Amino acid sequence: MMDLADIRKLREAMKKNRLSNHLLQLQAWAAKGESAAMIALSHAYFSGKHGLRRDYVAARHWFEKICHDEDHAGYGSHALGVIHYKGLGVTVDRRKAFAYFRRSALLGNRRSKWIVATMLSAGNGTLRKLVAAKTIYRHCAKDKRTNPLLRLYFLLLSYTG
Repeated sequence: MMDLADIRKLREAMKKNRLSNHLLQLQAWAAKGESAAMIALSHAYFSGKHGLRRDYVAARHWFEKICHDEDHAGYGSHALGVIHYKGLGVTVDRRKAFAYFRRSALLGNRRSKWIVATMLSAGNGTLRKLVAAKTIYRHCAKDKRTNPLLRLYFLLLSYTG
């Protein structure tokens, strides 16, 4: 079981891009079901940071484990959507990508909301639903945390489609 000191060591290793020094211990924690270790491993493999090489197959493995239990902000689902949309380590599957992006959007991920609206308006990975896409674009335009130029862009898309 990871304690507070272990989490601090892990955080320091990630800051110094030296996660590879703790990789075996981190993998052991992740195999035991430690969510912090699974999240750290999935991010490190997906981004290729912290002293590790990009490995989309390993990243997908850990993201799928996180996706069902600890994906509170929707980042894991978003990353799985990217993996399936672009075919990173898997065959391209736009339907599966749409399902992951949709799950992430429902968890509140702003990037996924925009991607879902774009896929709906183009009929990419799902049926073409312009009304639903316009509604999501309007919702993105009202979000105060979004860049003002993007808000204007989303507002224009909500009227033009």
